[in-house]
Amino acid sequence: MSMHIALYRKYRPKVFEDVVAQEHITKTLKNQIKQDKVAHAYIFCGPRGTGKTTTAKIMSRAVNCLNPKDGNPCNECEVCRSILDEKTLDVLEIDAASNTSVNDVRQIRDEVRYPPSMCKKKVYIIDEVHMLSTGAFNALLKTLEEPPSHALFILATTDIQKVPATILSRCQRFDFKRISVKDIYERLKKIVQMENISIDDNALYLISQKAEGALRDALTILERCINTSDEHITYKFVANLLGVTSTEIVKEFIASIVENDSNKGLKVVNRLWDEGMDVNTFLEEAVKLLRSALILRLGAKDVLVDMLESDKDFVMNISNLIDSNRLVSIIKMLIDTANQVRWTRFPKVLLEINTIKLCDSQFDTSFETLIERVRKLETRLSQIAENPKAFEAVKLDKASSTKQEQKTAHTADKSAEGVDSSASFSWSEILSRWQEIKEAIKEEKPGLSHVLQNASLRFENGVKVCFKQEDSVFADVLSRNIEYFKSVLKRIVGYEGEVSVEVEKEKPLKEDAVSDQEIINKLKDIFPDTEITIKE
Repeated sequence: MSMHIALYRKYRPKVFEDVVAQEHITKTLKNQIKQDKVAHAYIFCGPRGTGKTTTAKIMSRAVNCLNPKDGNPCNECEVCRSILDEKTLDVLEIDAASNTSVNDVRQIRDEVRYPPSMCKKKVYIIDEVHMLSTGAFNALLKTLEEPPSHALFILATTDIQKVPATILSRCQRFDFKRISVKDIYERLKKIVQMENISIDDNALYLISQKAEGALRDALTILERCINTSDEHITYKFVANLLGVTSTEIVKEFIASIVENDSNKGLKVVNRLWDEGMDVNTFLEEAVKLLRSALILRLGAKDVLVDMLESDKDFVMNISNLIDSNRLVSIIKMLIDTANQVRWTRFPKVLLEINTIKLCDSQFDTSFETLIERVRKLETRLSQIAENPKAFEAVKLDKASSTKQEQKTAHTADKSAEGVDSSASFSWSEILSRWQEIKEAIKEEKPGLSHVLQNASLRFENGVKVCFKQEDSVFADVLSRNIEYFKSVLKRIVGYEGEVSVEVEKEKPLKEDAVSDQEIINKLKDIFPDTEITIKE
C-alpha cells in the first residue's frame, strides 16, 4: 500500500517556470545559472506558501544538474533523481526553528569544509532562518562571508526584520510576493482537472480567497474538501467547511445600513444568531466588502479583479450610494465591534446596539459622525450668513404653513417685494441640500464643483449664483454650464425656476473720507512736539 502524498507536495513545481507569480525572481536565478554567475549565499523572504523553499530546491538541482536545460534542472539525471528522492548528503535542508543553537551552526561550519561526494556544489537550505539565536547568527557570519567555492547557502524566512543586517549584507536578497487570487484560482483549476475532481468554480474562487496569497494553504484547503466530500463540491459546502458566513446575509446587513433601516438590521443579527454563524467572521466579511467599496470610490478599480461577479455589482452599488467619510466611519465601527465582541459577555446585545447606531445616526456618538454633523451644520450656517434675506424668507414660509390665511398673505408680501414666491419651497431645499448638490456635481464634473466652492447664493427673482470680482473667471465657467447646473437642481431639489450668474461689483469708496488735515490734527494731539507732514 503506497503512502498518501499531500497535494501541495505532489504538485510542487520542479522547474522555475512552474513557480506561480514569482517571475521577477525565477528569471534572475535562471540567468545567473546560465551565465555561471551563481552567488555563494541567497536569502528568500516573503509570506508563507509563496514558493521560497520550492525555489530553493529547484535551485539546488539546477546548480548540480548534469544536463541543465535553459537554466532549469532536467530532473532526469542521476544527480537530479538523488536530490528529488532525498538520497544525497550534498543537499541538506535544515529547519532553523528546531536547530537554533550555536552548536548546530558550528556543526554546519565544520562540515562545509568537506567537498561534495556526488554533486558539483554542497547546498545548505536553512528554512525559517530568523529563528536562529544571536549566537548562532554570529557563528554563521564568517562562513557566509568566505565560504568554500563548493558551498552554496540558501536561507529562507517569513520574518526578514528579525534577521541581522550583518547576515543580510552577505546574501543576495529576493522578496517573494503574495500570490493573487486569480493566479491561485488558475493553478487550482489545473490541479482539479488533473485529479478529475468535480467542483464549482465559485467554490474554487472561495478557496483562492481564503488562502490569503498562500498557494500551499489553498491546496491544503482543497484537499480537505476532497477528503470530506464524496460527491460534487459546491460553494455552500466549502463555505460551511471553512465557517464562512454567507455573502447574502452580509449584503443584507450592509443594505440595512445604507437604507438606515435599523429594524431590518436587527433581523439580520437575529438570523445570524439563530443559524449559529461566527460573529467575527461575519464582521470580517462585511469589512472586506465595505473596504472594497471605499477603495473603488477613491478611484482604484483594481480592487474588483479578485471578486466574484455578484460581489462586484454589489460593491459598485455601495460605492455609488455612500460617500467616503461615511464608509470610513462604518468600517471603523465594525472593526471596533469585532474587537469588543471578543471580551464582552453579551456579544449579541453589543452587535444589536452598534447596528442601531450604524442605521440611525442620531444614536451614533462616534467622533466621525459628530464631525460630519458639525460639518453639515457649519455649511448651513455659512449659507445663512451669506443669504440672510433668503433665510428670512424660508423662516416666514415655514411659519406660515400652519395657517392657510397667513400663508396667502405671506406669498402676496413676497410677490410685492419682487421675490419669486413659487420657488419658496425650493429655496429651503436648495439651502439645506446645497452641499448635496455640490457633491452630485463633483461626481460628474469635478472642475465645476471646484468653481461652486467660491460661490454664494441669493434668491431674488429666482436663484442667483454670485461670485466676487476676483472670481469672475469662475462665473464665466458656470455660465457656460448653466443648463447642466439647472438640470442638477431639478433632479435633486425639483427646482425649475430662473437661474442666473452674477459678479458682485466692488464697493465704491465712501464720499465722507477723512481729509488730510483732520489726520494731521489728530496726530498733533497725540504727538504735540513733533512736526508732521504728509508726503504725496
